Amino acid sequence: MSDNKTMERSQSKFIYDYLPWNTFNHAHNNLSGRVAGLKNELDEYGQDVELDLPKSYVISRVHRHISKWPNADAIRDDLTYANTELLKPGWANYLIYPLTFECDACKSVTKFDRDQMDEMAEEGNDARDLAVCQNPNCNQRLTDRDQLPFVAICECGTIDELNVPECCGAGMRFRRPTTQMASWYWECAVDPSHDTTSFYGTPVYCPNGDCDNEDMEVLNHTSSSAFYPQVKNLINVQPQLDDLHSSEHYQARIVSDYLLGGEETEPSDREKRQIAADILGGTDALVYGDEEEIEEALDEARERLMVDVQEHRNQTEEWLGGCFEDDARTTLAEELYEHLSVVSPEYAPASGIESVSYQEMVDNNAEDTHLSLPKVRKYNQLREDLNFAEVRLIKDFPITAATYGYTRTAPNPPGEDRNPAEANTEEEGRHGDDASTEASGGKGEGDGRPVELNLFRTGDHSAPQIFAQTNDAEAVLVQFDHETVVEWLDENDLFDAPSGLPETVSKPDTDDPEEMRRWFVANIDPPGRYDELPDNAPPGTAECVTRHCYTLLNTTAHLFINGMGALAGHQRESLVEHLMPRTMSFVVYKRPDTDFALGSLWTLFEEQFDDFAAHLDELYDCSYDPVCIHDENGACEDCLYLAAISTENANHNLGRGTFYGGNFDGRDLTGYRHVVLDDD
Repeated sequence: MSDNKTMERSQSKFIYDYLPWNTFNHAHNNLSGRVAGLKNELDEYGQDVELDLPKSYVISRVHRHISKWPNADAIRDDLTYANTELLKPGWANYLIYPLTFECDACKSVTKFDRDQMDEMAEEGNDARDLAVCQNPNCNQRLTDRDQLPFVAICECGTIDELNVPECCGAGMRFRRPTTQMASWYWECAVDPSHDTTSFYGTPVYCPNGDCDNEDMEVLNHTSSSAFYPQVKNLINVQPQLDDLHSSEHYQARIVSDYLLGGEETEPSDREKRQIAADILGGTDALVYGDEEEIEEALDEARERLMVDVQEHRNQTEEWLGGCFEDDARTTLAEELYEHLSVVSPEYAPASGIESVSYQEMVDNNAEDTHLSLPKVRKYNQLREDLNFAEVRLIKDFPITAATYGYTRTAPNPPGEDRNPAEANTEEEGRHGDDASTEASGGKGEGDGRPVELNLFRTGDHSAPQIFAQTNDAEAVLVQFDHETVVEWLDENDLFDAPSGLPETVSKPDTDDPEEMRRWFVANIDPPGRYDELPDNAPPGTAECVTRHCYTLLNTTAHLFINGMGALAGHQRESLVEHLMPRTMSFVVYKRPDTDFALGSLWTLFEEQFDDFAAHLDELYDCSYDPVCIHDENGACEDCLYLAAISTENANHNLGRGTFYGGNFDGRDLTGYRHVVLDDD
């Protein structure tokens, strides 16, 4: 029996779990294996299923996602359009792994090579028989129950089996008197007095010829730190997006459509009523005047507001060219495209997106929900009280997960690991939790070589592979009210620039919706995935505005994930944030590869939004206060930190003070939650 086997799993499992060079425990026996390679999904005729995805667009988005890795330049050079395969995985080859076995009869440990394993496995009659104990006084058949789970991993991405010492030609016994690795040792299987070798502290050399690490980490192969998939999530990926990076006209069209409101060229009722009020001489005339005159004023207002779309796009292209560098213009167009994909039917996928907002529920007299009209009015009022311009429930949010590589020992680049579940943080020291350090032989963060990113390949010199899959996910979109955000900044004196600054940001005209949209697009400069925005930028600068707006957005998304996890019964790691800071909106969606409680997020926001709003207020408290709010800027693992796979900014730029009020960056802020606009 050869140990090269195939398996089928759900496609979403391949994207996150069953990836090349990852190990797993077989679902139907005690056997452990390593994925040797993924194969493309096949159609009913046995032909490869081709992904209808824009390859250049996907690769470009991955390039920006990896900028902080030490070997990012080399990865970019390898990950090119001509040199990369884009696959939709459907099945996999796997190998039995590790090949280290501990005989149940004599307790001797043997490390086999793969050829030796295959040769002996073919002689076994029982499918569970794998090899033969190499102790000449034993020769018992070994089964999956004898397989040891331990491996050695290196920051370079290498994985290796235990290095078993030799003595008397009969193998060694692996003694583990306690759970602490410091107490483990090897002893001769023939006579313990011949040789006893301490396991703890024994150098474990990396077999990678390009790596000089002598301190590989030994752990159970199922440990989370043994393998971290690196995934980039993209929204509504359509074939035409390959043109986005090469066409300034396409970029300008997207930005123009967003600035105009995202609903083709039809002005909003609010915009028409504002102009009509000016025509009639005031809001009282609009409310109490003659109905025929009001209707004529609204028609005239619409004519004034209607714009020549192409002219607007030409002006937008000229404006973009003067205000943005090429890369910044591209990332802006990407973000606005993703936002329009959710809110504008023109940008939705061909199949459409099934979604509804609380405002739409009210406008439609609750016809699109089983809830009563008083209930949806209550929800919409809660939405307004929270200062959100929109809360939208989405049943089929189109997410493309592109898995492009993996790391070991840490999920993030060196110095960027802010996942409390994976890193040795100061808070772990506060709790006295040093188990992870002991399990790795005393190896802490920063020791040895830096963690490197690895691409997926079928061989040493083969083309890199990106595994991609598009799924519909349940989601909720939240958009902040632009006018309230501006008033929040103003109320906290963040427009009051010190004298002598060469460049300052002025408060926009809050009566002009397009002007406000343009202001946020021009002044919000989002950070990279691992970047911390400066906390000392003077008020009145774009850096200060970005820091506060982005932190408010990121903090609120983390609060939503915490609340949704608590009330919908999901693990927080199954929920993911997607931030669109220039639009002051975010999406939280459920990863399609996690538990299959379909409809749970929709049900939460349809049935329990009042409970969710109350729970959101309760999330103000942190068990580490007042230390957290004053010394940690209002963000720690107890209140805001999330697992790396859920975050857009790796737990940077967070602070409860932005949403609830309190200390943030040394200022005592009024929280966005508590800003009240004056009624005009």
